[in-house]
Amino acid sequence: MLTQQFWNYFLCFSAKICNTMYAARICNCVFSTIIIYEIFYITLYLTKNINDAIKAAKIYAYIPYAWIFCVFPLKDTFLSCSVFCLILLLIKWQNNIRASLFHICLSLILSFCIYFTRGGVIEFIAMMLISFLTVKYVRNKQFGYICLLSLCAVIVMVNMAGAIEEAAMQKIIDYNTEESLSSGNLAFIQIMSISDLWKLPLTYFFAMLSPTVLKISFNDDFTWYTFYCYCNIALYPLALGGLAYVFCKKHNIIYWITTFAMYSSIIVLSLQSFRHYFFLFPLTVMNYVCVQSYKSNKVNYFIKIGCAVLFIFVLIYSFR
Repeated sequence: MLTQQFWNYFLCFSAKICNTMYAARICNCVFSTIIIYEIFYITLYLTKNINDAIKAAKIYAYIPYAWIFCVFPLKDTFLSCSVFCLILLLIKWQNNIRASLFHICLSLILSFCIYFTRGGVIEFIAMMLISFLTVKYVRNKQFGYICLLSLCAVIVMVNMAGAIEEAAMQKIIDYNTEESLSSGNLAFIQIMSISDLWKLPLTYFFAMLSPTVLKISFNDDFTWYTFYCYCNIALYPLALGGLAYVFCKKHNIIYWITTFAMYSSIIVLSLQSFRHYFFLFPLTVMNYVCVQSYKSNKVNYFIKIGCAVLFIFVLIYSFR
């Protein structure tokens, strides 16, 4: 993990240039603003509805989780901005929309930065690119390109396996141990082996809710983190909408499969550290808007009843 030092150098460089330790925080606020732009256009290309795109952008802009997180000098906001810049470029190519030279050059630079920021992420983006191109060439019956892409996919998957294994070992060393992963409150939804994959919907749902609290405290032991978790009650409808979208018709099946695979892989490795999958939070927002775009009464009832049940559960657990 010694190569993943880009953000550390960025912190030092920005503090030196601006002569203030708050430079990275200001940069993260800018990155968070750019994410709103990216969410708007990705949602627009997915749903083909400008009202849905505006809705997704507004949700991300006003949700407490996003605007509180961006004030910390953590690399995850930058990582989110970079990843969705690349995804936006891929979505444009998939929809035969011409990308500007600036967007292409910026994406190449950000790919380099992502590689030296978080292991395994750029490999998933590469798999998304390969998947988009493969579907395009299959439709056009260009089998020579398909064979070449298959070879590229194998190479990327071999590199991805090594990156994921390295990331898994590092997280176990830095944040927890095998014993802590298999015990405690998260033991039931923690995926430790292939036989635990049936837990994935529960793990996925819990990750979309994080960080939140299952017990409201009314004593004097109140911290900013507690307040942060209380604000994230607003995530209830987003998490339920994202869960419902798993079982609904997808607007872009290749995009959804590749992003779901990325999200699932990261939460399996980092379920106890919500910060490590914050950079994919825009997926939760966009999935919620996508499922709402169908205007299904069943989905609306599921979200409303689910929110009520969750909140009642929290109240009962708090006063027991």
